Amino acid sequence: MPPTAPKSGPLTGAATALETDLRAFEEAVADTAKVRLDTRKNLERAARELERAAAIYTRMQTRLSELASRLQAGHDRAMENGQSLHTLALDLKARQEIFVAELASQEALMQEAAALRDLAEQGPDALAEIQAGLVALAGRAKERADAARAIGFRDLAEEATGRAQQLTALANKLGAN
Repeated sequence: MPPTAPKSGPLTGAATALETDLRAFEEAVADTAKVRLDTRKNLERAARELERAAAIYTRMQTRLSELASRLQAGHDRAMENGQSLHTLALDLKARQEIFVAELASQEALMQEAAALRDLAEQGPDALAEIQAGLVALAGRAKERADAARAIGFRDLAEEATGRAQQLTALANKLGAN
């Protein structure tokens, strides 16, 4: 998303005020330079122009100090936000690592369920072993759901709860046979 136009703030105001004074100062210097120093009236006019330019120069120095102060405040704000962003990035990385580890744990359960499916191909003699394995996997899936919920991953908790329910239902179905 492209950045929006900045709202006028203290930094913008200070820069604008300095720019206005700088232009007025340049104009006052140019006006002073245009005065011919050949009559009393022109000498007085040149003195007034010089005083006007000096007053603007003094005001401009104040504006420069204000702008420097505003720039420092802006720099400080940027550094503060940069530190916050860095902290957020570290938090995100840590959460991603936790998520990946939890997801891997849940996928390992599903691989064990697939191994039980392969065991079912051995026939009815393996039925008790398969049922016990499904009950154990359902219990571990519930533990994974609780763990995911405890660390704040609702979607993983819901998926693990669904798996636990499926495994429990399948174990119950096998026990009914």
